Parts: sequence; C-alpha cells; structure tokens
Amino acid sequence: VMIEADAWAAFINVKADSADWNTTCPICPLMAATLGSTEIFKRILLRNYPDQAQRSIKFLSNTAFSALTYGLPVVSQVPQIRPGLALKNLAIVGVGAGGSAAVYGLASMPELAGQVSLIDPGYHKRSNLNRYLLSTYDDCINQTAKVAAAMGFLSNYQGGLRVIPYLKSYEDLL
Repeated sequence: VMIEADAWAAFINVKADSADWNTTCPICPLMAATLGSTEIFKRILLRNYPDQAQRSIKFLSNTAFSALTYGLPVVSQVPQIRPGLALKNLAIVGVGAGGSAAVYGLASMPELAGQVSLIDPGYHKRSNLNRYLLSTYDDCINQTAKVAAAMGFLSNYQGGLRVIPYLKSYEDLL
C-alpha cells in the first residue's frame, strides 16, 4: 500500500504528480493515514480469514482525493494555513471515538489560538479503549473523564488555545 499526502490531498496507491510537500496543514496526511491503515487491515483480514473473501471488500487503487472538493485534487486552489489560526465558538460534543480524532487533528494544526469547548459526560471504559484515540489503559482503570484526557492532550500540543471542559451532556448545557 503506497500512501502519500499533502495539506489537502490524499493519494492511495497512486504517485502524486504535483503536491505541496512543505505545508504544515495535517488534514490530508491524517486522512491518508486512516485510509492507508484501512487498506492494510483489509488485506490482513483476508489473509487471516480467507472465508471473508466472498464479501464485497473493495481495495483502493489509483485514488487521489481532495478534502477541499471531495473530488480530484486541484493544486491551484490549495489554501495555505498559517500559524495562529483563530478558533471562535468551537465546541466538540462527544470526545469518544470520533471526537477524540477531531481533538487529535486540532492538536496537529500549527499554533492554534482562541478557545474550544469539549463536551462529554462520559468516562473511559476498557471496552472502548481500541476506539478512543487519546485514551490509555490507566485512563480506564482510573475512570478518567473523557473531557479531562482530551483537554490534557490538546493543552500539551496547543499551549495558546484555551480549552474549556464540560463534564455534562449537550442537553444539560442548553
């Protein structure tokens, strides 16, 4: 599986003819890593469980995808993200599987400013450990609140960002 990416385009099993390899935007590198690991997992699945071959499992080949257009990448339309991107009125509701991935993406951005609210009433559980990107086994044993772990992770990488945790459901905040 060949994986390449620049700021806004992911390339799976295809050579990128033109791309900006000097960008600091992590959007498509994260997406390409997800798609690439999915392709690898499908191959491992079929190698270990050949009886699954009758299922309609498709593999990506010659795939180029733009997160800007949800189509083919257009290099001339690529915006540059400069350090100091300001967040305003941003809230992530739920910091479990999907929300922790969003927090990880934010942490990967260059020098964010402003504030983000993290909203989740839950605590880490061992049964979900494989799905929570920011969790550790100790978080499960210590019953760490998901917002606390997400806040700590984000604060470690984005010192200029104000993180406001809410250990409540979204409905309780309305």
